[in-house]
Amino acid sequence: SEPEDDPTPVAVFHRVMAGIDSVKFPFDDAQAVAFIRALLQRVPGKRLGIGGSRQVKRHRFFDRVDFDGIEKQELEAPYIPPLTAEDDMSMFDSDGQDLPEFIEYVPDGTNWDAAF
Repeated sequence: SEPEDDPTPVAVFHRVMAGIDSVKFPFDDAQAVAFIRALLQRVPGKRLGIGGSRQVKRHRFFDRVDFDGIEKQELEAPYIPPLTAEDDMSMFDSDGQDLPEFIEYVPDGTNWDAAF
């Protein structure tokens, strides 16, 4: 077991206190690592985003993102899932829990919901 896998509260505390610069990322994307580290700086005034959303959008991680096209809804979706019907939910995983039983509402005659 690696030290970074130790789930004890004291170990987690020490990892948090060591800061983002001590984190070993499981991927080699330098721009993604720089972006994450910039967002998670310990000193709030040094964090990416303190200057607003424009500051975040200007980070090199987003160099190839066309934010104007996104805002104007002019871009084609990178993936459109195949659907069998308009209400097809097959692309969504269940969390494994059953939905509660649906209870049909029966008005009680007081008209309490008229303003809604």
